Amino acid sequence: MQARTIDCRGKPCPQPLIMTKQALDKSAPDEPIKVLLDNDTARSNIEHFLRDNGVAFSASVDKGEITLELSRGSYKGTPVAATPLEAYCAPAPALTGATVVIKGDYMGAADDLGGILIQAFINTLPSLQPSPAVLIFYHRGIHLVCKGSPVLESIAACAAQGAEVLACGTCLDYFKKKEQLACGRISNMYDILQRLSTASKIITP
Repeated sequence: MQARTIDCRGKPCPQPLIMTKQALDKSAPDEPIKVLLDNDTARSNIEHFLRDNGVAFSASVDKGEITLELSRGSYKGTPVAATPLEAYCAPAPALTGATVVIKGDYMGAADDLGGILIQAFINTLPSLQPSPAVLIFYHRGIHLVCKGSPVLESIAACAAQGAEVLACGTCLDYFKKKEQLACGRISNMYDILQRLSTASKIITP
């Protein structure tokens, strides 16, 4: 049987959760369901709901795109507890390390010196204490997380220290670079705004 596919990418909570519940309510007991997501917050909220409602699932991640495959199991169509869907949308915790926002492949001006400076800036990030919590790349900054970037090793080092690396999906599409993303995951404006709103400190070179 072909899976029912629910595309929740780019949608803020509780919309992915509502769409998932509606799909479960309308599907046959043996009908497989695929839920497509693009941020970890929606994934966590939906997985919490599925566990509470006896829905078996598996998850896979490919280039920042998350796919949940659901089997209805003992799902009865109503939550185990009388919990509103919004209650599953817990706010993101405040981040303790700095959030670094990089909007260009240069620092200062878009010239040779600007390119040298942004490389020096990113190569210094792994030694920053405390380590950055999030690295956000948008506009021309996405080139720095794609294949051929001279600073991939330093960005990967930040990720190994626990930093979340986000690349704007709209920007990757605009520059036709989505297939060349080499570090981090594809994100969206809602996800980026959520990280910025919970940041303890924002650094923009």
